[in-house]
Amino acid sequence: SSAGLLATVLATADEGASVTAAGDTLVELGRDYRLGAIGYLSWLSPSRFDWQDQYTRAALEQDGPFGWGGRLRLEKTAGKYIVGSLDALFYSTNLSLNDLGYLDRANRLAVSGRIEHRRLEPIGPLNSYEVKLNAWLERSAQWRNLGDGISIEAEADFKSGWGTGVWVFSGFPLCDDRETRSAGRVAFCGGRHRWRGGTWFWSDSRLPVHGWGEFQLFSTERGFGTRATVDAVFELHPQLRFELVPGYFRSTGTIRWIDTQTLPDGSERFLFADQHAESWDVTFRSTFVFTTELTLQVFAQLFMLSVDNREKLSGPVPAGSSFGVDDLAAAPDVADDYDYRTLGMNVSAVLRYEYLPGSVAYLVYTGSFSNSASIPEFRPAALLGDLAGAGADHVFMIKISYFWG
Repeated sequence: SSAGLLATVLATADEGASVTAAGDTLVELGRDYRLGAIGYLSWLSPSRFDWQDQYTRAALEQDGPFGWGGRLRLEKTAGKYIVGSLDALFYSTNLSLNDLGYLDRANRLAVSGRIEHRRLEPIGPLNSYEVKLNAWLERSAQWRNLGDGISIEAEADFKSGWGTGVWVFSGFPLCDDRETRSAGRVAFCGGRHRWRGGTWFWSDSRLPVHGWGEFQLFSTERGFGTRATVDAVFELHPQLRFELVPGYFRSTGTIRWIDTQTLPDGSERFLFADQHAESWDVTFRSTFVFTTELTLQVFAQLFMLSVDNREKLSGPVPAGSSFGVDDLAAAPDVADDYDYRTLGMNVSAVLRYEYLPGSVAYLVYTGSFSNSASIPEFRPAALLGDLAGAGADHVFMIKISYFWG
């Protein structure tokens, strides 16, 4: 068993004062179970709110200076086939523990459970396998859905040196107070049942060609999306190793915030768009060992992103504490100024030469190329041609060290 306590006091002449504290305990319950608890407490002086905008400041002042919260976990850590955990969490509306790094979102109540069936001994062609079931409920103090869901995950490790897994997720429409960029004051609620699913594979790193890959499908508010990534490592010779990591992403019908307008009467107008996004990237890493004294490392990354914000939408005015997809109305008065395309390439090379035992010389090159435009075109084949005329930064460095001894 163990226990701990941490507290901080921060005071500045211009930004006021804050007091934050956290305590935790962990109790072993026999050989198979353990219970953990963490408690949080915070106090903010009124002047700590002054740097916020007027809307956020008003909400913080209404909630008061004190915040509190805690987390509780009961976990079954041992067992031949079955392990799992139960978790509960509560953060009050005005809990502020950013200085300690604990807070991800205040105004939050959550309970979750996990049960896992696993077999760690070989059976048939398998080295091991595991199946996980996760379920959770996450709400605000106003009982808004912040992320209820259930997921199932299965993974198998084969004796032949590779493994694979699949997962599926299903969740009810949720409300997200981050999407409006309003510091938790206004939540945007989706209007559609959510689902995601995917599969992945990997191979043993002792094989000359190894790596992993992942493919996902997911739903959006008005469409669908997909994501694919492969990481392939080639070690065909003791003196040569290189890695290639291509990735692709595409989504349609995603409702995304694009701007917030302040109207003449002081109220806010939240603007959204039916967003279509597509990206492509590839990363290359390599190490060349010419001799034990001379090596070369090379890194290159290409990236392309295109975002097309199609139909512009406006939230209700006044927005209130929350609104949903069905509350959005067409906003033909909003200019089509939010589309963009970004291209980029980063390159680096490091030549290392140990000219005497312990004495090393480095020759380093880094290059950065970028090209952006306010158009939503997606042309991967023309990427290198577009970058050829782009602005670039080149840096060369030499570092020499001498070991005296």
